[in-house]
Amino acid sequence: MANTVVDNSEIALPSWQRRDDYCERCGELIKWDRIVWLDYRTSDNTYHINGVMQWNDPDNQGAFPFGAKCAERAIRDGVN
Repeated sequence: MANTVVDNSEIALPSWQRRDDYCERCGELIKWDRIVWLDYRTSDNTYHINGVMQWNDPDNQGAFPFGAKCAERAIRDGVN
């Protein structure tokens, strides 16, 4: 699966992801249907589209909310 940003309004999300949140990179408030959830991997300081990494991967630190532009930058550049 390629690291591309998806529109959350078109996919089924668990209830914990259906809330507004703040972008991990810039701090801006994002509506729940515009949030891009990225998994953070500690071994190489990279972000990945939520669900690409295995949940039991010891380097997976969980999902973090991003706006679309910040998500693209985080995937491209790694840690903010």
